[in-house]
Amino acid sequence: MERAAVRSRRVTGGVTTQKGSRIFIHVLEPEDGIVVLPDFGKPVSSAKLMNGGKAVKVEKQDFGTVLYVPQSIQDPIDTIIEIQTGQ
Repeated sequence: MERAAVRSRRVTGGVTTQKGSRIFIHVLEPEDGIVVLPDFGKPVSSAKLMNGGKAVKVEKQDFGTVLYVPQSIQDPIDTIIEIQTGQ
């Protein structure tokens, strides 16, 4: 069985892993419920919590992408957000 490639990188307040067009953001230290992702060359088409599937608000900015994760939906240890990228 062949394993899929998984990449990792740091973002504000956490780290990411990637499998195909899905990126998993582990928010370990959220800053005011905001996660800033640098521009990585592909648009974010959707974002949702891994635990429960609740949608996460996404906003494209010149410097990258902002995810809004209210404290009410954060996990106290590791909030995992799955984002789907477009082409």
